[in-house]
Amino acid sequence: MTTTADTSTAKPRITYIDTMKGICIILVVIYHCCPKLFTLIDPGLNHYLQQFRIPMYYFLSGLFFKTYGSFVEFLKRKVNNLIVPFFFFLALAAVIFMLWDWRCHTTFDTQLLYKWLYTDDIWLNGPLWFLMSLFWTNILYWVVVKVTRNAWQEWALIAAFAAVGFLLARHGIWPILWSGCALVSLPFFAMGALCNRLEVLKASRWDKWGWAVFILVSAAIYRHAGYIDIRSLELPAFWKFYLLPSAAILSLLWLVKNIKSPVPIVTYLGRYSIIVLVTHKVLSDFRFVYEHILLTDGKMGVVGTLVFIIVIELCLIPFFVRFFPHVTAQKPLIPIGQVPKSEGVM
Repeated sequence: MTTTADTSTAKPRITYIDTMKGICIILVVIYHCCPKLFTLIDPGLNHYLQQFRIPMYYFLSGLFFKTYGSFVEFLKRKVNNLIVPFFFFLALAAVIFMLWDWRCHTTFDTQLLYKWLYTDDIWLNGPLWFLMSLFWTNILYWVVVKVTRNAWQEWALIAAFAAVGFLLARHGIWPILWSGCALVSLPFFAMGALCNRLEVLKASRWDKWGWAVFILVSAAIYRHAGYIDIRSLELPAFWKFYLLPSAAILSLLWLVKNIKSPVPIVTYLGRYSIIVLVTHKVLSDFRFVYEHILLTDGKMGVVGTLVFIIVIELCLIPFFVRFFPHVTAQKPLIPIGQVPKSEGVM
């Protein structure tokens, strides 16, 4: 298993997992900042990639789930890793838009500061919904682990939670703070935790077949993939929602296990994917500031926008890691117990 040193936590990191996270966050950036790229390549490409994007992030988070003993200790860690960045980058986005409105002599809509509490509208920094949703997913899975005694009970309860979330989605009921997204996404998170328990991350003689499996699975998924929007709870049939993304995620994991060395830029972005997640949409919202220096029509314009944002992210990452480590999940803001050396990657 190839690892790289994580100097911020003194824990080993699994290189190919960071690469997988990098692929995921780049797909998210493309979707938010230059979605025309999918259409320009192939109209069905976006539906295919939707099987990976958000479900894969739940899976990757579940890979390194730990109970940390007490609920209080567990809660402190999740608040540090998810809730603190949520509020910091929501406030940072608010300040940026307030200053912009002041510059343009317009009035900032103060409802944007709290409207997300009772709707799914988090216009100030849209991707932050995922952090809150992932927080609830962690809480749900912690409860599942603590109240069940075996794998059958565990998966029965997970299926029950997912069914409740699915029924709410079908009836147009959106639980507050994206907890409905957590319900329907819990199986992907649990699948990640299961893979960890089964030691799927360890090197295996079967890894060499990952390329072939990924190609075959992708061909099948591409033909049957449909629209998925977990944030808005717009989901396909129950079986399709769980079968296709699960197959996509596992085949991609099988594929990247063959990538032994860091992939330039991709692995780095994956290592700090939380920073990219919470900053890229604000950059996209201000694209008109830099759009005039790019070709804005056709493939070159779309690719130019993507490259421009990636370059900015490569500059922002070391800045936030250096000056704001406690609000970007690099260091804990709330004091916690000692981190086990075998904890792995978050």
